[in-house]
Amino acid sequence: MMALRSHFTIVTMPTHYKDDALLQRSVNKYRELRLQSLKSNPESFSSTFANESGRPVDFWTNRMLRPGARHLLAVELSNYSSAPSVADEPQTVLESEWVGMLVLLGPNSVASNDGPSGKTPLRGRLVEDNTDQNTEIAVSAYHMAGFYVAPEHRGHGIGGALVRTAMEVVANDCVKMPTPKAICTVGASHTNLVVLRLFKRMGFEEVAEDQLDTIDGRHLIEITLRRDLVQ
Repeated sequence: MMALRSHFTIVTMPTHYKDDALLQRSVNKYRELRLQSLKSNPESFSSTFANESGRPVDFWTNRMLRPGARHLLAVELSNYSSAPSVADEPQTVLESEWVGMLVLLGPNSVASNDGPSGKTPLRGRLVEDNTDQNTEIAVSAYHMAGFYVAPEHRGHGIGGALVRTAMEVVANDCVKMPTPKAICTVGASHTNLVVLRLFKRMGFEEVAEDQLDTIDGRHLIEITLRRDLVQ
């Protein structure tokens, strides 16, 4: 959890819900935020509002509770709530306004020489990895997806806080790993200069470029950025 100026905080969505009614309300709110992101910034995503708006409840429930995915939320604090109370109370999270999200996928364990010399497999591609081809090093691979901050809340450090919190999660994972080395990637449209600059400021470097054809016929150039961590 990370507090932001006393007005916002970052929380991690639960992966298990004992109360079905609480789960359903969380799914509905998660769906609303995701669809809001697709509607307000369609150029930033390969999926579309039209494609996802008609999806059934089970699709959103499975997506929200997907194993290996941690959903980080930026929520607005009310006058009577505090960052610790929001983090500890799912009900308070539901009553707060959700203004941003980032999904952290992983870890997947890979070896740095699983591909050709000096490359590591990530998201089905090979990205440069400056290691000796004869040295097999266990690496925990993560990927960030679904990054979004509501337009009316941008410029207040919320996006940076989401990314920093995700990197803290990775760092905490690394402490428990046999080999405390991790790599984290994120993809962004080549036209999304604000997001590209944000990740570069936070230590990510461009490592790959893909040309994608989206389901609605758009031609998207996605830049993959990567940051290495060693604990």
